[in-house]
Order: sequence, then structure tokens, then C-alpha cells
Amino acid sequence: QYADTMGFVDPKDRERVTITPTPATFLLHLNGLRPDALLICNSKMFAADDYFRLKSPEPKPPTFTMDSNWLFGSQSSETLRHLAWADVYLINLPEKIFELGLKQNGGDYTIPSKILSKIRVVGLLPSYAPNAAKLSTEIRTQYGISGSEKMVFVYGGSGVTTYFESLQHLFPAVKNLRDAGKKIRVLFVGDRTNVPPPYQEAEWVHVREQMEAKEFYQTLASADLVYQHQGLGTLTQAIAASVPVISTVANPIAQGPEHAHAWEVGPFARAGACRMLYFDDSQATHQNSIKELLYDEPLRHQMKAAQAELAGSGEKATYEIILASLSESNHDTNSITK
Repeated sequence: QYADTMGFVDPKDRERVTITPTPATFLLHLNGLRPDALLICNSKMFAADDYFRLKSPEPKPPTFTMDSNWLFGSQSSETLRHLAWADVYLINLPEKIFELGLKQNGGDYTIPSKILSKIRVVGLLPSYAPNAAKLSTEIRTQYGISGSEKMVFVYGGSGVTTYFESLQHLFPAVKNLRDAGKKIRVLFVGDRTNVPPPYQEAEWVHVREQMEAKEFYQTLASADLVYQHQGLGTLTQAIAASVPVISTVANPIAQGPEHAHAWEVGPFARAGACRMLYFDDSQATHQNSIKELLYDEPLRHQMKAAQAELAGSGEKATYEIILASLSESNHDTNSITK
């Protein structure tokens, strides 16, 4: 679907990009290239394609995958079967979070020892630099936020990605707090139709249907609170920016096992880096959490400190692990380091 426009590739790099229409043609192309290493983003990407999942290239280059989850416990689910012939599974989670997600440490995931031995945890990706204070002030001013006013940043989804259930308590809760004298504004990024109709034209709700990636992070980093569903992309940015965050997910009792969002967010909540609430929690619970994480400074400081423990350069760790693995196998790394 991208072959015509290649809109996701920087124009200066397009000559270096080859798009293959099927996994089979990818493997055929790969055999001709004989690369130093193969890095696959998401080992479950071709889970339903047995040809790719079970048949490695010949000869097979050292193969690494980048995964953002613990989903290696089942080969029975068609959507979760991982690439069996990878040499190393790189997990872009902080070490502490990965460990907290394992069942033996109070989490919900069990990973077979054979796979666990091939896992290397690299930390959050991508890494981000904090905003300069001046930039944050300029962004807040752009949305009419001044003085002691508070800003809540919300990613509400677009297109097929909508988060109505995760937002159902937010707007009534903020309205109640404003009615009680609190000065709070909401910046909503996503389709306007995902904002409940009574609040679409509210003076204190700012809607941006589209936002470029760099601006998205800089705006999020200027907020006092992030209110989101479960996405690791947004959560990673909140942690890097040291912004308290509320993640709202389905109660795992009502959701299927294995890929329950609460299982994924739970380790971050147990580490103190976010607060996890359920869709079926009361509006009062959501409202009190918003109030606490906006105005309780000791609580905000505690969460920021927990976030600081998780921040780091996942890119650096990934690069070093790949080079070390290639060196251990006596593979020439000169072309990669250059």
C-alpha cells in the first residue's frame, strides 16, 4: 500500500529503500543482498504467514527483532506467533518493567526459558530530550494557558484508532473540577468526533485533529498531565518528558487473556511511573486521580522520580547489543560501525 508514494520515507533516503510486496519476495531479495545483519521490527509482524515465520533466508544473516511486549508464551494464537528463527529478541522496555511483567515477579506473562535466553532488554525507544522551559512556555501560551492554569494532554486516536471508552470519564471529570474553581484546559489530539458532543465546542477544550510527530512530543512535554489509553508510544513520551500520566484500560476480567492492556500497563503502574485506571472505575475515581496528579505536588514528584529511573537511550543499548552479538559470532562489524 505504500509502494506508490513511500510517504513514510524521508525523500533523501528513498533510493536506499526497497519495498517488497510479500514475505516470499522479501526473502528472495534478502538472499541476493547478503546483509551483515537483519533487524525486524516486531517478531509477530508476519505471524499468520507460515512461509515467512518458519522459513529463514539461506544463508541466514544474524537476525534481531524489536518487540515492545512480553508476547512470546503462545504459538497457538495466530496473531501472536513470533518469528522462531530470530537469534535475538530485543525488547524496548526498561529492564525493571520487563521483570515486573513476568509472572514469577507478580506480573501476568510466562515466557518459555528457551525464548527467554534469547531476549535482551534495551530500554524505551525512541528516546527523547526534555523541552527547554522557554519552549514549553511558548506552547502553553499558544493554547491560552497561563499562570497557574493546568494543561491536560490527551491523544484520542484517529481513523480506525478510537478510544471512546478510555475517554468517557475525562471530560465530565474536568468540567466538575472547573465548576469547583480549578483552572484546567484540555488539549485533545485526534478526530474531533472522538470528543463527546457536549464538549466539542467547550471554551476549555482545544482540538487538534492532526499534529506532526515532533510537535506532538513537544506539546505533550509541555503539559501538566497526560491522559491516555495504553499505547507504549505515548507512555514512552510522557516518561521521557517527566509528565505524570493516567492510563485507562479495560478491566482484565472483562478482556481476553494474553494481550490484555492492563497486563501491559500494570508493570509501569507498579513501578510508580503512571496511574492505571479501568474503564469501569467510577467517574469519581477518575476525577480524583486527575485532581491529585495535577495538584498534589509530593505525589507528582514521586511519579516523576519513578519515571526518571526508567528513562534512557534504548538506541545506544540496541546498537551495542547488535555489535556485541556479531563480534561474538566472529562476524565482521566494520561495515556496520562505519
